[in-house]
Amino acid sequence: MPRTALRNRVVGLVLAGICSIPLGTGWATSPVLAVEGDGSASPTPAPSRSPSPSPPDTCRNSSEEAPVRVEVTTLLPRAPSSLDESFRVAGRLTNCGREPLERLQVRLAVGSKIDSRSGLARAAEEPVLGGRRLPPVPAALADLGPGEATTFDLRLLVRDLALGRQNGVFPLAVQAQARYGEAFRTGSVGLASTFVPWFPDGPIAPTRLAWLMPVTDQPRRAPDGVLLDDALEGLLASDADQPGRLHRLLAAARVGAQGGCDELPELPDGVLPPERASCRGEPVPMTYGVDPDLLGSVEAMVQPYSVLEGGAPVVRPASVDAAQWLTAMRTAAASGDVLPLPYADPDVVALSRPDSDVRDDVDLLRKLGQTETRQLLGTSQLLTSTAWPPPGPIGGSIDALVGGGGSDRPAIVLDQSALPGSPALLGRTPSAGTTLSSTSGPVTALVVDEGLSRLVETDPSSPDWQGPRLAEQRWIAEVAATAAERPSESRTFLVAPRRGADLHVEVAAAVIADTGRLPWLCPVSVADAVRRTERCAVLPDTQGPARTEDRGTPVALNRPEQELAPSFVERLAEVRRLSDQFTDEVLIAAGEQAKATKARMLRARGRAASSAWRDRPTEGRRMLALLRDELTGLRAQVRLVSEPVTLTGSTGTMRLTVENTLDQPVNIGVRLDDTSEARLSSGETAVRQVPGSQAIQIAILVEARTSGRFVARAGLVDVSGDPFGAPVDLAVRSTQYGRVALGITGVAAAVLVVAAGLRITRRAMGRSGRHSDRVPHDLVARDLVARDLVARDLVASDLPRDDDG
Repeated sequence: MPRTALRNRVVGLVLAGICSIPLGTGWATSPVLAVEGDGSASPTPAPSRSPSPSPPDTCRNSSEEAPVRVEVTTLLPRAPSSLDESFRVAGRLTNCGREPLERLQVRLAVGSKIDSRSGLARAAEEPVLGGRRLPPVPAALADLGPGEATTFDLRLLVRDLALGRQNGVFPLAVQAQARYGEAFRTGSVGLASTFVPWFPDGPIAPTRLAWLMPVTDQPRRAPDGVLLDDALEGLLASDADQPGRLHRLLAAARVGAQGGCDELPELPDGVLPPERASCRGEPVPMTYGVDPDLLGSVEAMVQPYSVLEGGAPVVRPASVDAAQWLTAMRTAAASGDVLPLPYADPDVVALSRPDSDVRDDVDLLRKLGQTETRQLLGTSQLLTSTAWPPPGPIGGSIDALVGGGGSDRPAIVLDQSALPGSPALLGRTPSAGTTLSSTSGPVTALVVDEGLSRLVETDPSSPDWQGPRLAEQRWIAEVAATAAERPSESRTFLVAPRRGADLHVEVAAAVIADTGRLPWLCPVSVADAVRRTERCAVLPDTQGPARTEDRGTPVALNRPEQELAPSFVERLAEVRRLSDQFTDEVLIAAGEQAKATKARMLRARGRAASSAWRDRPTEGRRMLALLRDELTGLRAQVRLVSEPVTLTGSTGTMRLTVENTLDQPVNIGVRLDDTSEARLSSGETAVRQVPGSQAIQIAILVEARTSGRFVARAGLVDVSGDPFGAPVDLAVRSTQYGRVALGITGVAAAVLVVAAGLRITRRAMGRSGRHSDRVPHDLVARDLVARDLVARDLVASDLPRDDDG
């Protein structure tokens, strides 16, 4: 059965069971409960107020069995520490049903002690089924029509809750009762359930909490810097009615980190305040895990910026919200710590696979992220030795994942699912710190407490939502149950919401501030937890840093869907090879323009490899395609121009045109394809520098192995002699004869000369002696024709043949 359905069914059963309890029944109360006026021992109601219309969302989770929405807005103190403290529960009642209500009252019910996180999880699934019930108190408005709302205010002493003498967490239910229906039957009409922590044994060993807040978003810029959509404007919005996610995140962290102590509830007349104060109001150190790509995108929006619409860039005016958010982020960085993520928060787990050809991109993107974070936030105090990879398993090796470059030894922040745990940890929560092995030595690891972190990410649209105050109290109960596991041992835990978490400002700010005001909690920084020097600043803390515990070796990567696909990484590696050739072997690598181009390509690779595409592969493929198109366009601006070439001898010079339409110079050479089909050969050609936006001619000494018209193939080469780009076909015309052909032609000419000489001589001899012997005329003619045919055959054998032979 789904959780929501189960909860509604249980609520219905509870309310039905309470229906038989008459209103005003005398419940057992503490004999020392403070009284007013006539001295009756009951909680004190607040003055009545007029009804008000209920908001539309207030009644979305109501039912016929529970027509009244009970919303607790005040519960003080959050963590009682003395029996003589005043205890106040106040809130709002809304009639979401179709029937009027009469004699509306509210009372409290206290359940049995819980001393484990697993027990707390079970209790959170269902309301209080029994335990101690306190006397009901009239609501501010006794009669309530459909759609109307009123308030309630219960005030008593902590001792009246009868929490006992043992440490733990106690379920607390706020029940509404009324007469309703055609028969005006009396019964429970609404319920809100929460928890109250209780540590009566005096001061316990403080529990330390460190906070790590993810300031991340998915990449939204193309390689040329144009925003692919305008969603970031909405995320930064400071509109009071609908603030953006990133605005709320910074607001919650800023307000919560300031700390603060709530005003204690008023005590009944004649009751003295307790000697121990329940609240300190200590400021909370905050660490921000920042994606530099997000910072760069926001900075670009401070000036007029371009957004892609309908396939074309459209210029938008400078964003006021972006400027305000960037200022707030810089202020937060100045007062807290910054953990710079690798640029664009790439899937470093996928990139660092053993068979990956882009393993070194992890370190390149990490260093780029550190550099750009310093520049954009104007701070040099960064946690550069600490890495925070995306959640999930990380495989067997962490060498490629850990940070470097700082004065501290390498450290890593891991998701709870990255480590298997240990049998010795069953039944209790281990401290965040552990030690992992790597080829370079031991690595400090901090493991995020998943339970505490998820409870920060409240969702007002959830069916279980009971309002911000009870959402905060649920988090308090979780950390209290953790402390109750071992009240005599100080432990350190790390709270880190997930990347992209949509925080409720009121809830998140409150639980952050709770770290510095609850009597058994104290805040510490992530940096101190990494160094293992964490210690409470105000609370007595005599045990020193929490001991590290064995959590096993990293879990193997056995679920490919938890990271970028290997085929995607292979395609990224292909683009990387083309990019490196262009920036390192063609551009003038030492030039500032080339360095800027190389950094731009690296940024684009980081965006293509972002961990945000783990569950959105289509968007990742789109980002990779944009990178490939951008790189193809850059490479195409350095090209060899195909023009007809004429050779007039066996050797000569070909002048080929190389065009560079980039705004920076390149180093490039030309090479001929010297295969037999080309009928040309050439020596090595020196690499030439081609200035930006210019074209030059490169001379190549060639030797023609034949004559006639044919096609030769030529291509560009980089400084290493490797081909750059696709080759081009050149139309070549050679007017020279081959050596054999020339020799045969000479022999044929000589034969003709000799034959002609013989003929002339014989004619002369014939005239001088008519009676001499003579060779017949027809024989001489046949001899001359035969010799001429032989000469022609020899010449033809050396001439070029066509494709048909």
